[in-house]
Amino acid sequence: MWQLYRKEQRQLATLHRQNAVITHSAHMQSELAAHGVVADVIPYAISAPEAKGDPNAAKSSDIIFAGRMDHLKGGLLLLDAVPLIRRRLNRTVRIVFAGDGPDRQHWESRGRIIADADDDVSIVFTGWCDEARLGMLMRESRLLVVPSVWPEPFGSVGMAAARHGVPAAAFAVGGIPQWLHDGENGHLASGSPPTVSGLADAVVRCLDDPRHYEELSRGAHRRSTMFTMERHLPELIRVLERVLDGRR
Repeated sequence: MWQLYRKEQRQLATLHRQNAVITHSAHMQSELAAHGVVADVIPYAISAPEAKGDPNAAKSSDIIFAGRMDHLKGGLLLLDAVPLIRRRLNRTVRIVFAGDGPDRQHWESRGRIIADADDDVSIVFTGWCDEARLGMLMRESRLLVVPSVWPEPFGSVGMAAARHGVPAAAFAVGGIPQWLHDGENGHLASGSPPTVSGLADAVVRCLDDPRHYEELSRGAHRRSTMFTMERHLPELIRVLERVLDGRR
């Protein structure tokens, strides 16, 4: 514990010595400010394959989870929400888990139990995916779910999916509310505390009404245009020029 404290103390001292500190979300800006570090927020530049094919084509899955599989990412909460989601939507539900991590086997085991209990539930684990494969899975999905229970600094997977017109449901933790605006490009569930029922409600609100879903999909694509290299670079250059002028 003492070694960790000294490590964090050295890192904070390093931040205080800098002429500028840059972060990607207002959440991280406030975290740094709490420790006396002034930071600029610059829109995150999302790298993702461009959408291809017919955007109106039938989707092969209702929900996709994309990320590292450990307990802080909330995969068990999503799995436990599946029966509630299936009953409230009153139709077959297919969910894809894309990624890997230390909790993958545990999640897969829970997923088999849930799917075996209901013939109208299908849960697929793809394993680790490269960028092209993940982009294809996102295009084939209707909704991204980000069930993280820790304060994500930003959560870039949301905007990667949004580039394909895929809205999101997530807990309102960390930097996620910076890009996920409730009712515009998805729906938020309370993160204080995160609950299975809250997550299920956010998912159902996204998927239940086809007209509302189409509005969320358009909103997701619009929101993704705010997180591009064309927006990122001018802001980055502005900070660099300010630092250079200060040194002069």
